[in-house]
Amino acid sequence: MSLKLKTGETIEVSPSETETSLQYSSTKGLPSLHAHLTTLQETVHKPPAETDIIITNGSQDALSKAFEMLLKRGSSLIVESPTYSGSLAFLDPLEINLVPIQTDELGLIPSSLESVLAEFDAEGKVHLRKPKVIYTIPTGSNPSGGTLSLDRKRRLYEIACEHDLIILEVRHEERSEECKRSCTPPGAVRMSAVYCTPQGAPRVCLRAQRSEQHHIMRLVAYFLAANTRSRRTTRTTI
Repeated sequence: MSLKLKTGETIEVSPSETETSLQYSSTKGLPSLHAHLTTLQETVHKPPAETDIIITNGSQDALSKAFEMLLKRGSSLIVESPTYSGSLAFLDPLEINLVPIQTDELGLIPSSLESVLAEFDAEGKVHLRKPKVIYTIPTGSNPSGGTLSLDRKRRLYEIACEHDLIILEVRHEERSEECKRSCTPPGAVRMSAVYCTPQGAPRVCLRAQRSEQHHIMRLVAYFLAANTRSRRTTRTTI
């Protein structure tokens, strides 16, 4: 199969690739793409421990799966102040107690985090559950634009270890100059990936399977409802 782009470039898709694209793939993502991202992770980021990857449909999809896995109704979540509005839109219906931490141009302020956690330890916030997760965008935070310094990253990790906190980090990969000129170039597809421990990967996959099933069920329900309305309209017209 040959696909001709608007730029005039032609992409050749082999029969085996076409067959693969029309079949169900692993929940972790298309095997060839998963292998590429795994190699990228090992080569560029050199993680100190073994990690696994689950490919998702953009960062919002990845965030929703992570939130569903780590939080339940009434949980407390540490967030930067201000934080990404898209995540707030997802968290609000879950009735999550947001615990804001002050930030500046260097990102999250560790002393502010320590003060807030000390209040929980001193039972100063007995009406709330102590947070188990901290959600942070350490590089180019949205909307503040702050970037966490190396010293603050180290201190944040130390505090997380002291209080047994899970760090949920949103990281933006470097993009080409062409992509930087347009957030989503014409014809592009938003993609993201969850990097986690091998122990956490199955739990993320379960959330992915459930959410994808829900999407399919909603589409089927919409189709059936639309089809029913169409038949009713036809009968009325007749």
